[in-house]
Amino acid sequence: PGCVDDAAESLVHVGDAGLALDAAAQGLGRATVPELLAAADLASGRVVALGEARPYRLGYWLVAPLPQWRQKKVKTLVEAL
Repeated sequence: PGCVDDAAESLVHVGDAGLALDAAAQGLGRATVPELLAAADLASGRVVALGEARPYRLGYWLVAPLPQWRQKKVKTLVEAL
């Protein structure tokens, strides 16, 4: 199975954790994703964890419908983060 490892060096960046997990499950490397998002894949054995989960101080998730991403205030927030 693939692996989830928050200590791995990143060579490829993907748009979301789901794509990272899919790539790891297909044997394309390691994924650094929030443990909560990997829980089902870990439980099913689709991926395995390498080492213990570690806290990460810079975790932001922005979810909004596409039209809101075009708003100046949303773009400003994304830029600031």
